[in-house]
Order: sequence, then structure tokens, then C-alpha cells
Amino acid sequence: GRLGRVWLLSDHRLCNGSDISVHLKERWGARCNMGTVAQDHFLARSAPTFIGSFGTFTWTVAFLASSREIHLPFDSSTPQGSSWAHWDGLFIDDDERILYHDMHGEAQPGTNFLNWRQVKYGPTAYAKGIKSREQLAANCLPRKVSVVPRVTPAPGTSSKSARSRKKAA
Repeated sequence: GRLGRVWLLSDHRLCNGSDISVHLKERWGARCNMGTVAQDHFLARSAPTFIGSFGTFTWTVAFLASSREIHLPFDSSTPQGSSWAHWDGLFIDDDERILYHDMHGEAQPGTNFLNWRQVKYGPTAYAKGIKSREQLAANCLPRKVSVVPRVTPAPGTSSKSARSRKKAA
């Protein structure tokens, strides 16, 4: 199919018994890869199409991936974008390869392939959460930028004598 080979990266318990793994195997012929975390991360980052789940593993893959397409879930009904993690703090809003999928369908009725602009500027609790993150970040910026002039010693003198000449001036 369009997706090519589908790999399910998970532990043994989820790979062989969960409803989602059964569905992916039946519908797409998915195969399980139960390598180390580093091996799974590399395989995921290298995939032409990456479909992630909620979590920091997925976010780091999405952030570092060389994929042509990246699909990430979110929950539009909560400011955090997830029921258990602050997905709003990890929202990626500068990568056109990423398509977001609202797991509650509130963001854009009739579609579930949203770019970052549609998610960030949509009328949802999650969009408000993303925007509040930016307001909080503004409080962390430096309030005053100061530049200390650099003193360059004159040829044949030391930097100590250059500083003393500057004080005398």
C-alpha cells in the first residue's frame, strides 16, 4: 500500500496482544520490532512515514525524523493536548511535514489531517494551551541585555596594561 512496510515499535506485551497491534497486523500487515530503545528510535526516525502516539519518545522521533510525513495525535478537549502528559509544551509549530490528528474530533469537523496552523489557531482548549505556553515562555526571556565592551591590547602591551589605560581615559 501507500504506507509501504508498517512497523510497530513496542514491547512484547503490546506487540502481541493489544487491540491496536491486532488491527495493524490484520489491516496493514504490520510487523513488530522489539529492539532496544535506541534501535527503535533509529528505525522510527528513518521511516519515510512516521505515525506516532502520545509521549516523549514520539516527540523526539518527530523532532529528529528525516521522514517525508509525520503524523501525531492530540486531544483538542484539554489544554494539555493529552490526558496524561503536557503535549502542549512539546507542540511543534515549524514543521510542514507534520500532520496532527485530533483524537476527539473537535478541531475541524470533517477532517482529521490538520497542519500546525489549524491546530494552534483553532477554537479548542488545546489551542489555548499552546498559546498559554508562549505567554509563559515570554516571562522567561531576559529583561535586559547588556554588552560588555571588549578591550583589545595595543600591540606590544599586555591586556592588563590595556585595561589600566581604559580606566585612565
